[in-house]
Amino acid sequence: MQDGVERIIFFAGEPALKRINQQSEELAKSSELLKTTPDKLLESIRAIIVERDSLERELEKVHAKAMETHVKQLEKKAISFGTVRLVLAKTVKRRGIDAVEVANRLKESDPNMIVVVFEVSERVQVVAAAGDEAVKAGVNAGQIVSEASKVLGGGGAGRPFFATGGGSSKDKVDEALKIASQTIARQLNMATPGEGVSNAGQA
Repeated sequence: MQDGVERIIFFAGEPALKRINQQSEELAKSSELLKTTPDKLLESIRAIIVERDSLERELEKVHAKAMETHVKQLEKKAISFGTVRLVLAKTVKRRGIDAVEVANRLKESDPNMIVVVFEVSERVQVVAAAGDEAVKAGVNAGQIVSEASKVLGGGGAGRPFFATGGGSSKDKVDEALKIASQTIARQLNMATPGEGVSNAGQA
């Protein structure tokens, strides 16, 4: 169809009657489905839209609260590792909880923070974020993610302060966690921390 040209379709005679009957049936079925009458169908639809919008706003509040709680739980489990604070977590993917946002929030809460989150769903997503002071101490999020993702059968990269990656080998998450921990230890020229891995998705 050319620009500026509208196509108008007319129904006449028997096709017109069939079309009218079809529309009447659809209107009646729609009204029945919404438990109303045809003359009040539009009003019912508007009420449903208002209710839907209200529920969506409430759901957003629930997700925001869940995110805030999740971040606080992880922050409490941070361990001191040399001059940095380390959060190394394995979580399950949950609606309303974004691993990237979690890592960035934790990083922004403390310039000495290094966060590595392994989010497990159909595959494993790895997100690492490091505060300015952690980066100055030698932490490189890109290298951490790259090394851990190799174990998971995938890949990843990024900058010293933020990186993402992952892989499909969910059975090797614990091994990847150890690699992440060992990589951080090498970067800080320290012994591998013996604790601090949080199964936050099961908390």
